[in-house]
Amino acid sequence: MSKIVALCISDKKGVCKKEVSEAYCEYDYGLKGDAHAGSYRQVSLMSLKDIKKFQEGYPDHPYGAYGENILVDDLDLCELDKGDVIKIGEVFLEVIEIGKECHSGCAIAKMAGKCVMPKIGVFTKVIKAGMIHKGDEVKIDKEGTKLERIFDQKETAILESAKITVVGAGGLGMIVCEMLVRSGIKHLTIIDGDVVTYGTFDRQTMADRDTLKRPKTEVVKERLEKIFSDLDIKIHNTYLTRSNQRLIEEGNIVIDCVDNSDTKLLLEEICETKGSILIHGAVDSYFGQVAIIMPHERILEKIYKGRILPKKKVFTPIVNIIASLVSRELIFYLLDPAKNLHQELLVVDLINNAFTKLKIE
Repeated sequence: MSKIVALCISDKKGVCKKEVSEAYCEYDYGLKGDAHAGSYRQVSLMSLKDIKKFQEGYPDHPYGAYGENILVDDLDLCELDKGDVIKIGEVFLEVIEIGKECHSGCAIAKMAGKCVMPKIGVFTKVIKAGMIHKGDEVKIDKEGTKLERIFDQKETAILESAKITVVGAGGLGMIVCEMLVRSGIKHLTIIDGDVVTYGTFDRQTMADRDTLKRPKTEVVKERLEKIFSDLDIKIHNTYLTRSNQRLIEEGNIVIDCVDNSDTKLLLEEICETKGSILIHGAVDSYFGQVAIIMPHERILEKIYKGRILPKKKVFTPIVNIIASLVSRELIFYLLDPAKNLHQELLVVDLINNAFTKLKIE
């Protein structure tokens, strides 16, 4: 097991560092109290095995004499690549550079006889904050699946435990699924019976020549699992009907990303029966709308019942905007419901650059 042998900081750059027993690693900043914090190279590391030959000539030099923040043992840091993630307790450090040029007059080189940073120094930035201590275990995470998001640990846990069903994996659905996963959602069920076609290249972010004619649900699942490997994604390559409404599981929050009024009305009916929250999104040419619908409110029935929606071309940017707003409603419902829309329809008009809330009673 690799662990921290020494944890060192200094209040000036270019001088030897002094050992401390613990330090706080601040997000996108570095070790509090260290002169390099806030710079491009936020936290430096070296492996004990790499500096042993230098220590032989200078046995009395303390740890920190070589300019490192963190000295680890039993780990070959020089075999890391840019983008690899080093895990120390709850802290995550992303490797951004291996070795750097030693500046003239370096106090480290004068004291240690030679600056070893150009060859064996590993430089990182902090992507998840927390306390680190001498003796903490050090691991390498090649996938880097943990990120420092805007949410705190409690909020992250809420998002990670939520179960979401997205109905419709086209223009809206593809973007919504990716936004939710990148925001911390781990459990997704995706329902859609369509395949990628040339006609969807203008608005579906995962539609290209490589995914052409493939089921949209499979394309989305494959894309999301390339981002994070620890997701729980279920897909159903079928259209939602009254006979297969069991696909919407009890307890799931449902997102409406379908493009026809009949399915939207069916979805609202199913959610009412199951007591599920429904988050509605729709786009049409330069316009889009969003609502969050509690069981028994029947907002979509008031909007769509008896209407036949004409098929119109869609202005690409409106899809991204509505997907963002739908994702926002889902995340805020989970974390702070008071900030959600309530019996309101948010209408976006990109011709006039207008956002309007309409009260639905």
